[in-house]
Amino acid sequence: MAEEIPKPDTKETKEFYEAQRAKLRLAEDLEKARKRRAGPQRLSTAQDVADIVGVTTMTISRWVNEGLPCDEGSGGRMFDAGEVLVWGKANNKTFQRGRPSPNDPILLQLRIEKERELVERFRRENKLAAGLVIDAVAEEKRVNAMIVALRNRFAGLFASLSARLAGLSAVEIQTIGDAAVEKILNEFAGGHVQLEGLE
Repeated sequence: MAEEIPKPDTKETKEFYEAQRAKLRLAEDLEKARKRRAGPQRLSTAQDVADIVGVTTMTISRWVNEGLPCDEGSGGRMFDAGEVLVWGKANNKTFQRGRPSPNDPILLQLRIEKERELVERFRRENKLAAGLVIDAVAEEKRVNAMIVALRNRFAGLFASLSARLAGLSAVEIQTIGDAAVEKILNEFAGGHVQLEGLE
């Protein structure tokens, strides 16, 4: 019979005592399973246990190294099915090939990391929607489209002005050219230019 554990009075001692109670319950369950065993006929080989719980014998060997109770004898390792089930439940084993237990610490850590990534993505999307940050890829596309549009406007500028510039002095040509360039730059600065290739 397990000894009585006094009531905890702080959070830390409560967690400690809960862990101790769980260990005592496991020890008691294993002891009950051993007592229920009627004799050698209730013992199973590693292959029998593997077939019962749906795993490979390699998994059974790994579990023995992790603490799965067994009796070592001249005939090899022998297992009690009840002890295997009690141990599996206490150690979060699902008894299914390729499926970790829902309480597996590695699986829990992966879930936490995935949730953190989703939260971070949600925060980025909200900041983007609120205008607090910009989308770098979309901004790069916008700037590239602006450069192409600006280049095209300047490339056709003097061809469009050539008829108006015929017979003018150099100062008049410079003034008209400067005004045309300033007009194009003001259109771009004010955002009044249609950029192709942007949605």
